Amino acid sequence: MKVANCINTELWNRIIDNLLQAGWSITRKYDGFDAGIDYNAVVLEKDDLKIEFTWDNWFEGEIRCEPQLSETLGLKYAVAFSDSAEG
Repeated sequence: MKVANCINTELWNRIIDNLLQAGWSITRKYDGFDAGIDYNAVVLEKDDLKIEFTWDNWFEGEIRCEPQLSETLGLKYAVAFSDSAEG
């Protein structure tokens, strides 16, 4: 698993919107009272692929995905991914 963090909020939202337009589906979405205020989380899936997005108002956006997706997203959006400590 690869992770990119401290992603600007506008870019984080744009990546999600672009993926939804490209046919990805929301399979999980955080719906707590503070959704989008203090914290947010969305999981997108397409075919057998999954991308996990989390956001908070201190560190902004984070994306977790498999290496092949991280390469594509990293090049398209100039986002740096690294190995996840969680595997």
